[in-house]
Amino acid sequence: MISKVYIRSQDTVKDPDHLKMINTLHINLWGRPSRKTNTVITINIRITVNGKRVDVCSTGIQISKRDWDSSRQRIKGNTPLAMQQNNQIDMIKADIMAIYNSFEYRKIKTTAKEIKSVYLKESEPELTLSELLDEYLKAKKLTKLTASGYRRRFNKFLDFKTVSPSEVDRVTLNQFHQHLVSKNYSEAYIYKCKAALKMVLDFASAHGLIKQNLLKEVQISFERVYDTVHLSTVELDILQRHRFKHNHIQQAIDLYLFCCFTGLSYIDLENFTTEQIKDGYIVGTRQKTGSEYFLPLFSEAKRILERYGYELPKVPNQVINRILKEALPMAGIDRYMKFHSSRKTFANWCINEHLLSKDTVAKMMGQKDTKELEAYAKVSHLRVIKETKKLTG
Repeated sequence: MISKVYIRSQDTVKDPDHLKMINTLHINLWGRPSRKTNTVITINIRITVNGKRVDVCSTGIQISKRDWDSSRQRIKGNTPLAMQQNNQIDMIKADIMAIYNSFEYRKIKTTAKEIKSVYLKESEPELTLSELLDEYLKAKKLTKLTASGYRRRFNKFLDFKTVSPSEVDRVTLNQFHQHLVSKNYSEAYIYKCKAALKMVLDFASAHGLIKQNLLKEVQISFERVYDTVHLSTVELDILQRHRFKHNHIQQAIDLYLFCCFTGLSYIDLENFTTEQIKDGYIVGTRQKTGSEYFLPLFSEAKRILERYGYELPKVPNQVINRILKEALPMAGIDRYMKFHSSRKTFANWCINEHLLSKDTVAKMMGQKDTKELEAYAKVSHLRVIKETKKLTG
């Protein structure tokens, strides 16, 4: 005869916050009679998850049928052997509960077969998308600023849908695309969000962290059109010579001009100190990428430093952008430029005015390679004319 022993009500898994559980679990201990005699049973474990039952394993514990307390799920007696066997049963149950809790904590729908497979070490519980992102960022060792950008874009998908990594397929990706379109995100930003998702899944697949990657053969492409709008050399000269009546406007313009002649981003300008000037060169590390930048202290930038006694004023980025919108027309430049255009102005000034190589400009700006310069500058007709002047006589 087989005796079924169910776990007590207090052993039933409950969500600690009394929220709706993703899965339900019951652990059943039952005694399988020996083939030789009905008086000896082997304790086996069976689990029921979400209404479906699976035999997990045998505990290997054989006892006399009369020594099994079905109501308490315990082996009777206080002998050392009985205590050892009860502890063994408790540990098996605890291991199964831990596996179950890992799925509950990560809000993943599971099955009795999957919990059995993990317990028997036939497989490992799959990480969530959020956990895979953490693994990806940890392995890439990105700066905090760059990592936060990846996380923001990746979280767009987490906010859109809750699925396991192995369930993300082409259809899901297309649905995600349409979701972002409905939120009025730009095509460029949508591409970045989709690319972030695929990069993490490709990483997880390559390192054996997921069972399957349904996006492995999917190509995510985007025809990038770079905005390389910048001030011309003439406009730079006009802005340098114009003196504004109000001090706060002049300070904002001077900071903008300083970056036009150094290529510093706003965050690197904010962190800039005169200690970075060594033997006539500015040396530093970009906060965004951790890359080193190395450039001459050009005379135009040096004059601005001297004007402020080598202590540049501090003006918030948003304030500078607002002032640029109003101040440039005052100087006769009828265009709206944001602060970041100063970095593009520097790249164009170096490449097209001074004929510096892209490799040199990339190093000066702290870019990892010349490909990144595509977003900042293009070779102009002026450069072609200057470089071929001797050839054309």
